[in-house]
Amino acid sequence: MSFGQEIGVTALQVTMAAAAVANGGYLMKPIVVKRVEDAGGHVVLEPKPLVVRRVLQPATVDTLTDILRDVVLEGTGRAAAVPGYAVAGKTGTAQKVDASGRYSLVDHVASFVGFAPASRPALVILASLDGPRGPRNQGGDVAAPLFARVAQDALRILAVPPDDPGRVLRAVTTAPEAVVPAAYRPQGLPRPAVVPRDDEPGLMPDLRGRSAREAAIAAARRGLVVELRGSGHVTVQIPEPGTEIEPGNTCVLTLGREEALP
Repeated sequence: MSFGQEIGVTALQVTMAAAAVANGGYLMKPIVVKRVEDAGGHVVLEPKPLVVRRVLQPATVDTLTDILRDVVLEGTGRAAAVPGYAVAGKTGTAQKVDASGRYSLVDHVASFVGFAPASRPALVILASLDGPRGPRNQGGDVAAPLFARVAQDALRILAVPPDDPGRVLRAVTTAPEAVVPAAYRPQGLPRPAVVPRDDEPGLMPDLRGRSAREAAIAAARRGLVVELRGSGHVTVQIPEPGTEIEPGNTCVLTLGREEALP
């Protein structure tokens, strides 16, 4: 139906539908609990992503993504835009049934569902408000800005690289012989040797012992999607140091309260 009256869906169903587009046409089984741990911190249950079936062909996914991006670029979802990222999504303004049994012209559910970055989705978010009040209370007015605020902070916390090259922090490789130590050196003493970096572009750096912020920034500079587990300093990292990496790979950093490694 081109108009969504008489169709009832839950928030989870709407999110699953948007996620099917973001996942290249594959409908995924929803996971409500990320993992279960016992009193000692040992993982008892950790559900893995499970594909239910393919529901969209790749060509259809590309077409839908372009349409959903236009909604944010020049449609009703312009307030859902996140600086530096391409966002795809759709506004919703669902009329509720009033006391007379008719669809209300003022009482409705305002929503926005979308994913970002549109070209390589990392997040699907649904913002839904039940019965918002005020003269401007439709999906594009109240739900789209809420989506943008949540998405912007979530993408930053996850260190997802922006689509805008000008906003990407990049590591610059400098030849060791061109580096001059910024330290006082009494005249006549030999210049201290410069220790070269132990990581190179294309190889996973050693992030163990670093704080979550430092490690996430270092990984993001190499175009990695960062997943943080726990709190404190990095104790375990995947991929391991020295492993070949490419932009878009996922980096899992396990944090602990132990003292930082030397």
